[in-house]
Amino acid sequence: MTEKKRHLYIIFLLLIVIIAGNYFLRERNFQSPVEHSGCQLTISSCDMSVSGKKIELSIEGEVKALQPFILRISDKNHAIDRAVAVFRMKGMDMGKNEYAFVNIDAQNWIAEVVIPLCTVGRRDWSIELELYQGDVKKKLSFDIKI
Repeated sequence: MTEKKRHLYIIFLLLIVIIAGNYFLRERNFQSPVEHSGCQLTISSCDMSVSGKKIELSIEGEVKALQPFILRISDKNHAIDRAVAVFRMKGMDMGKNEYAFVNIDAQNWIAEVVIPLCTVGRRDWSIELELYQGDVKKKLSFDIKI
């Protein structure tokens, strides 16, 4: 192997290490623990705090499988820049059920969502709410029974 080829291999390996390291560090920085909320979202709205600022999550419409309903975040204190709702079922792979909220005015975010139908009849879902403010990500989990 010539000296030139050896240098090219070393440069190639270094680039792979740099790209992989950057990817893993970026993913690690956005990993945040999920805080479980004791709030029963299907019964009432739920208050929460993001960076010390209060926001409220509520449901508009009837919560049934395969029937669209609205999730609303009331953010009077401008606590978030972006929000995503992810529906999960413990111990089950239910596919990707992720919905981005849309800012409809200075204080309200909405997402029209649909809960899939579980083929084994389970109805114990959780909503994992991902709230972003700049580079800060907060995850909150709410149990929801349909």
